[in-house]
Amino acid sequence: MSTAESKSVFSGSISDLKSKVKPPHPILQFCRDAEPHWMSVFFLSHLLFWLRGIPHAPEGYRFYNNNKFNHDGGIPSGPFGSGVFPISLILTVTVTVTVAVKAAVFKPEV
Repeated sequence: MSTAESKSVFSGSISDLKSKVKPPHPILQFCRDAEPHWMSVFFLSHLLFWLRGIPHAPEGYRFYNNNKFNHDGGIPSGPFGSGVFPISLILTVTVTVTVAVKAAVFKPEV
């Protein structure tokens, strides 16, 4: 050993070696850690609505017109089944409201 007093670069406990990890952004915490399943449903429902629902929406005011009945008096079926617009709209609105409520009550870690 040297005559000079050897000093350690680190003086403390092993638990001090573990650095505190900064938590990710709150949006990432919510989307990736807290609600990944709901975010997948949110993305897929919007994809369905914007790619299938809107192009096949009824003409006019984008709502169903009573003048367009089939020969039995029911809603006529389209190429993707009857009601792709209203069903995808209901699904998208429901999922969006659910995710918005979950995001409003989410408490991110600091």
